[in-house]
Amino acid sequence: MNAPHGLVDDHFGGRGTASSDRHMWRHLPGCDKCRARYRALSLLESLEPDGGERARARMAAAIFAPVPRRRAIWGVAALAAAAVLLLVVLPRDAFRPRGGTEIPDTARPTLAIFRVPPGGTAERVGAVVRAGDSLAFSYQNPPELAATHLLIFAVDDAAHVYWFWPAWTSATTDPVALAIQPGTAAVELAEAVRHPMRPGRLTVHALFARRPYHVREIEAAVTGQWLRGLDGTLVTQPLEVLP
Repeated sequence: MNAPHGLVDDHFGGRGTASSDRHMWRHLPGCDKCRARYRALSLLESLEPDGGERARARMAAAIFAPVPRRRAIWGVAALAAAAVLLLVVLPRDAFRPRGGTEIPDTARPTLAIFRVPPGGTAERVGAVVRAGDSLAFSYQNPPELAATHLLIFAVDDAAHVYWFWPAWTSATTDPVALAIQPGTAAVELAEAVRHPMRPGRLTVHALFARRPYHVREIEAAVTGQWLRGLDGTLVTQPLEVLP
């Protein structure tokens, strides 16, 4: 495998493998040089006429590669390495900072959600997913938010919480939120995750937090219905889960 600093060029040059891409995504959060290189190449690709199509094809090729570890909580299976360059622009009222202060357009976080049907290809989520789908995400964390951590989870009408990030592999543990860096480029979370989702309404939440919350703190906030009081910006996306 190439040295970490060469993985970004391999990724954008079409020479990356599922294994090397996972290595790259693990390396990026701790390397300013590679993050800057990734953002520059991503921007250049987005300006090319076929850049979006090339990115989707490259990412889709990695989605079905096997991932060695599994998530056990509620039978979650880590299906694949996934990367998403397309952004879903959520409605203005989907963004709720603490205290209800209006967020300037330039400081609004974005969340991209893709569904991966069993045996199918990745598709951008609209308003509907299927119970057997895996979900993959990317995000954008504008510097103005001052967010340092991210948690992505979903809540159904029965108040069941489905965790995507961070991974929760044991009910006896209490994982901490994913550390994130500020930036204007999209950042891919390198796994598509499948939950046994129940048909009905489901709301995906992404908390761009200003402190490292633990999953049990978030579940307590869900139970007490005070998610909006947490220190951060909450992005929500309502979905309908079909059988």
